[in-house]
Amino acid sequence: MDLRGYETLTGLVERYSPTGGESAAVQWLVLRMRDLGFAEAHIDGAGNAVGVMGSGPRQGLLLGHIDTVRGEIPLRIEAEAFFGRGAVDAKGPLAAFVDAVAEVGPADGWQWIVVGAVDEEGDSRGARFLLDRYRPAFVIVGEPSRWDRVTIGYKGSAWSEATLRRPMAHSASPEASACEQAVAYWLAVQAWASEFNHDRPRAFDQTLDALQAHATVYHRLDPADAFDVLFTIQPMTPACAGRRHEIVLIFPGANAPGVHPAQVRHRANRIDGSTPVDNHQEPPPLAPVRCTPARSRAGPNPWSRRKA
Repeated sequence: MDLRGYETLTGLVERYSPTGGESAAVQWLVLRMRDLGFAEAHIDGAGNAVGVMGSGPRQGLLLGHIDTVRGEIPLRIEAEAFFGRGAVDAKGPLAAFVDAVAEVGPADGWQWIVVGAVDEEGDSRGARFLLDRYRPAFVIVGEPSRWDRVTIGYKGSAWSEATLRRPMAHSASPEASACEQAVAYWLAVQAWASEFNHDRPRAFDQTLDALQAHATVYHRLDPADAFDVLFTIQPMTPACAGRRHEIVLIFPGANAPGVHPAQVRHRANRIDGSTPVDNHQEPPPLAPVRCTPARSRAGPNPWSRRKA
């Protein structure tokens, strides 16, 4: 396969950049954008790679992310298929943004801004850094949704962490350990979600719960054991928007067998950083424009989707 024209994509995929380890890829992308003729390319205060083309009063922001989940997959190319960590999620879209702006160049009245954001697979620190720094007329986010689809609604998410703590007991004791209580706690969360979803057939309207991490902690100087439960929920339907705190806090497993509320320390601090639901009932104005070339190749298939 002739790789001319794919230098941006191959350069990004070749540089392993898991969340928290993006700096080499960010530095390379800044140099690449300068070589492609961007008027300005720099690393911003959050560590994002930012490229600017043009100086018009209206901004168009093309937002991708340069970090990936962990686990290095070396780049390989078979026929016309690229394989490598981030080739789809989401260095492919980011490379397309960079090359498209370089090809289009400056446009009267417009300023194109391309961002390779860091920490998307974490807490989205890179994207949040941009919120008060630009006032774009439109934003296109480069996330995998199939090449012939445009995502017009995004399901919200919230994180919650609960720590169950109780006095240490011998393993032969009939008393339930913190670990056993945590299992009951998590089952109560799942039962709550199942009841909530009972009459909601669409996944976009459901609460989707996922156990993220757990750990048992023994303190040598503290005669107690503890169990941390970190879980993610996607609880929002249009009717529930804006009620994240209430939704998360009403099911903290208080009804779990053997779990006394006083034994549960519920940390809701991360909920403030949750992502609210974005549920366009009608396609935004840019969506039909984006889908015209896709339809010319794929036919009149449904193209807009709401993504969990």
